Amino acid sequence: MIGHIVGILSILLAANLLISEGQVHLPVYGIINQEVVLRLPVDQTGSGLEMYWTFQSIILAHFSNNQMKIINEKFMTRLEPSDSGTTLRIHNLTMEDAGIYAVSVHTAGRKIYQTSYNLTVYEPVPSPYLRTEVMGYRTDGCNVTLQCSVPSHPSHLSYTWKYRHQDQEYQLYDSGSTTQISLAPDHQDMEILCIVHNPADHKNVSSTLQEICSDHANSPDIEKGIYTSY
Repeated sequence: MIGHIVGILSILLAANLLISEGQVHLPVYGIINQEVVLRLPVDQTGSGLEMYWTFQSIILAHFSNNQMKIINEKFMTRLEPSDSGTTLRIHNLTMEDAGIYAVSVHTAGRKIYQTSYNLTVYEPVPSPYLRTEVMGYRTDGCNVTLQCSVPSHPSHLSYTWKYRHQDQEYQLYDSGSTTQISLAPDHQDMEILCIVHNPADHKNVSSTLQEICSDHANSPDIEKGIYTSY
């Protein structure tokens, strides 16, 4: 029994030394109330293999003899091992789950393999909506300003705009929550797409601008006021 405890402490000490020596943590991203999967990046299967999964240097689970024992009560109902202990699935993520996870592998030959993960947990991205303002209409084009918005304001959001005409593939157009576009008459059926994203999630909203621009086509060559559409 004492020898087993000493073995565990030795493995964890070696793991902590590897982390403290500047080992790169693999970035992993998760979403609140969803799940995340931690996988060993190399093949570590075989007989006589033991693994210790830790969170912030606290033991979460121990794998040995093809069985996983979950040790940390906080994760007791939320951990799911697979692939002979080399994969760990964490369910029902919370913000408190963010941090450094590590797995230490003890092979039959006493050699230790260790890797670590830096888990960041994000709020889900809200569904966005578009606000379009026709700044002016002339016979040679329609000038439109588009603003992409979300009903709440979670952190770490980015905005990417793409467009396509007819059956073409989407093309990258712009970034930022607001963009401007000048449409020639033969391109006013263009579809514009706003993608709101963080490293773990994304949502999008799209619109064709033909209807908006055509509302102003009855008065050619006259600059129009701002028109808003949701």
